[in-house]
Amino acid sequence: MEEQILFNEGGVLVTHTKLSYENKFYQLSSIKSVLFIKEPFGVGGFLLNIVVAIAGAYGILTFSAIGLFLGLIGLAIGGINVKNMYRDIKDPVYIVCVDLHSGETIYIKKRNSDFAKRLTDVLNSALRLY
Repeated sequence: MEEQILFNEGGVLVTHTKLSYENKFYQLSSIKSVLFIKEPFGVGGFLLNIVVAIAGAYGILTFSAIGLFLGLIGLAIGGINVKNMYRDIKDPVYIVCVDLHSGETIYIKKRNSDFAKRLTDVLNSALRLY
């Protein structure tokens, strides 16, 4: 008898008896709980990178050779980091935390909230049926 597939998307497979993620298989009976969260945004790092970018711009405006050199480096590093962190504001990472009875926790991270919500619902439904 072939197992019925409840969820098969994004490298995650859920059947009535098991969860498969990253080529590892976990029995549903070994799952203690399933939780859906949004990854917290690091405001401190974001502000620090803004300060580095502003300091870099100020260094460029000093019109000295060392100020120009250090300013370009600071502006580049701070600016690139701010741009990458802005992506986390616009498109946050959602995490499905699967706690196992063994004490291990599996973190399934995706930028798609619909994927994470559907996976959480399927796992919780499968656990109730199991």
